[in-house]
Amino acid sequence: MCFFFSGHGTSGEIHNFVFSDGLLNTQDIINKISESLAKSKVLFIDCCYSGNFKVEGTKSNNLEESVESFQGRGYAVLSGSNAIEPSYGGSNGSIFTNVLCDGLSNKILIKKGELSLYDLQLWVKRLLEIHTLNNPDTPQHAIYRANIGGTIYFKVSEYIPYEKGNIYYENEDYIIKSVEPVVTDKIK
Repeated sequence: MCFFFSGHGTSGEIHNFVFSDGLLNTQDIINKISESLAKSKVLFIDCCYSGNFKVEGTKSNNLEESVESFQGRGYAVLSGSNAIEPSYGGSNGSIFTNVLCDGLSNKILIKKGELSLYDLQLWVKRLLEIHTLNNPDTPQHAIYRANIGGTIYFKVSEYIPYEKGNIYYENEDYIIKSVEPVVTDKIK
């Protein structure tokens, strides 16, 4: 289950999402979503002071429980700013949302057709750190908190493994004896 909010947020002891007709307490929304029966839940929060939240309880691994049933259970929250800073944007939209969207479609992060939440949150955190270094007047610091055992994987594309073939081709200029899979798109 994914939840994404981009809008306004309040500063102070209690963080709220701001709507035209009122406020919604951020922690209440997080707690309600955490009660969902979905195996794993991810919340992306893009608003001012959005790092002002708590993640309750860390999942403990029962030895009788299999790794597959434990991994990915719980919830994770990734916010675009910490509890004491505003969120910034420009003519192209929010800085956090743009970085997040770039990460969701980044071929470097996608492995075997899947993108891990762990890799995505590292991507967002690093790019916002670079933004902050280059734009000290508009700092953004992503906050990630989770009580998930392991990580969550998002299937973002079909995975067709490269099959190594026995190829032999000869002409006047060159000979191809074999073909090996390579790691990067640039080399391919």
